[in-house]
Amino acid sequence: MTEDGNEFGNVFQYNLGASILPVEKANLLSSVDSDHNPSTYWMPSPRNSLIGNVAAGSKGSGYWFEVEGFFRGASKNAPEVVDGSLPLPSRQDLAPYLFDSNKAHSNEGDGMQTYPSGGWKPPNEAIFSNFVSYRNRGAGAFSHNGLNQTFLGGYYADNQRHGIDIDRSYEGRIEDVTVVGYSAEYEALVQSPSNEQGIQALSSCGYDNYIQRGIQLHAAKMGGKNMGYQLSNVTFERFRLSTGCLDMAAIDVDSREDSGYFDPRASISNIKYNDIEEQSQINLCDSQEAGVDYIHIVSDGGYIVSDNPLWTTFPQECSPLAGGEACAQFCSNSCVRSLKISVPSASTPSLTVLNLVDTSTNKSIQVSGHWESHMNSHSEFYMLSAHYRLYLPVGGSYVASFSDSETGTGIWPQYVDTIYEDTNPDGCDGVPLNYVYDGSNDPKSCDELIQTGVGAWLHSGGGVYNISDVDGTWYLENKDRDSWANGLVTYLDTRCFDVGAVYHFTAQVMLTDEDGNSLDCDPEERKCPVVRMNSSGGPPETTTKYNEFFTFTEWSSNNWNTIDATITISEEEAEKTKSMLHIYGASDAWSLRIKDISLKKIN
Repeated sequence: MTEDGNEFGNVFQYNLGASILPVEKANLLSSVDSDHNPSTYWMPSPRNSLIGNVAAGSKGSGYWFEVEGFFRGASKNAPEVVDGSLPLPSRQDLAPYLFDSNKAHSNEGDGMQTYPSGGWKPPNEAIFSNFVSYRNRGAGAFSHNGLNQTFLGGYYADNQRHGIDIDRSYEGRIEDVTVVGYSAEYEALVQSPSNEQGIQALSSCGYDNYIQRGIQLHAAKMGGKNMGYQLSNVTFERFRLSTGCLDMAAIDVDSREDSGYFDPRASISNIKYNDIEEQSQINLCDSQEAGVDYIHIVSDGGYIVSDNPLWTTFPQECSPLAGGEACAQFCSNSCVRSLKISVPSASTPSLTVLNLVDTSTNKSIQVSGHWESHMNSHSEFYMLSAHYRLYLPVGGSYVASFSDSETGTGIWPQYVDTIYEDTNPDGCDGVPLNYVYDGSNDPKSCDELIQTGVGAWLHSGGGVYNISDVDGTWYLENKDRDSWANGLVTYLDTRCFDVGAVYHFTAQVMLTDEDGNSLDCDPEERKCPVVRMNSSGGPPETTTKYNEFFTFTEWSSNNWNTIDATITISEEEAEKTKSMLHIYGASDAWSLRIKDISLKKIN
């Protein structure tokens, strides 16, 4: 084993480790020790090679890459750690070191696990090659909350939970491996009249309420540009009803998340199911029952999706797998675009739904959003978004609108930010998506764009407070800031932004210390507040436009200081669907106060 996390260059080769026992929690040397959950080969640093080793019979796991976001012991004071030249263990690469041709069997935990709570996310691909893992009570290999962890070659058999468990890990590959659910050899051993009772208890039908799966993909709220796990040239054997394990499946999706959607775009290619019934090949029933009903897995000639109207309404050619017994359908459309549509969570009612119509077929769906909430020590009104996720087949022409799910009343959020999460995959073109709103319930008003009320002003860090001044007037204050970039934020109605429109912005600003005393700042050193408009969203693959339209040239420390500026809307800003006014700057030790805010159209 290694210890602190800065060890590197060691080679562990052709060793046998067996019957590793735990340490009682009361006897642990420190709060960060994990010896009560032992492993035969414990690696807090990935920068070492493991070749041809065997890990057998541990009370915990066989191999454990517990690469945390910190160093342990005396290594915390090593020069390369102190000066920052050595990346944290959780951001270190495995390469050029190797994990190759190792074996794990008969462990009470996982054959191999990467399980720091923060996740191991190396910059480059970490390859576990030719790993053989069998008859472990946990998974053959368990990847948790990671990135770029790849399994090439190898053999996984008779593991009690899963062959390979991908748990909240963003992106990687599984290639050229064989996964066996309940091998004939192990079945014969379990059923032998001479078998001891202990082996009977370890049949491969599952353990501790887990149902045995070959490879389990995750269903966490990951996403963005990450593309999930890519499975290719994988062979599955002995996942079938005839083994007596009725709910076994070669591939499924983790059902423990309740987010209601599956974000990363996993893919499978050239998969062999040797003598496995169709309903035991890919099964999404557990996920669907748990509410994870928006699954999309790219497959040869199309994609596999949840048997859900959100997925099956728009595609033209979908058919159920296993006669509907797998809770999944196969759709032959070759091009699908992934979109994330965001609205402000503080000012948009949580009952707001997104209505989507394909005008070419007149088919429609209704999508609920995922609302983020953020209560920090300062204020709940942080600049968070509610998200709607869509996977739309190319070829349709879509119109979207928002409404109250109970009354049907139309709603227009302060902004609608449309992001294409996958960048033109496989040569797919864009998906036309237009937003409509009749305005009868909430007509746009462009005379004054600064809104008032709950959720109108947010903060980018520190907090936002509505405070009464000594003269009875009200002002907003942003205090306890963590960075000069923290400030006050409000979103603007982009329906008002026509090309060439001119707006007049005015406000009063003051900087104070923690006791409320007004402070001076130096405009020449750019240490005074600035005002910027950030515009984003719109056509696919567009970038955010930053328009810093006001900086102070003079500053009075004893009075409110006036902001007076005009903004002319450019063509680029007019096409955006999200516009944010951000007032920030000055030392993070100071509080930022602002009042009498106005943004009026003058032309």
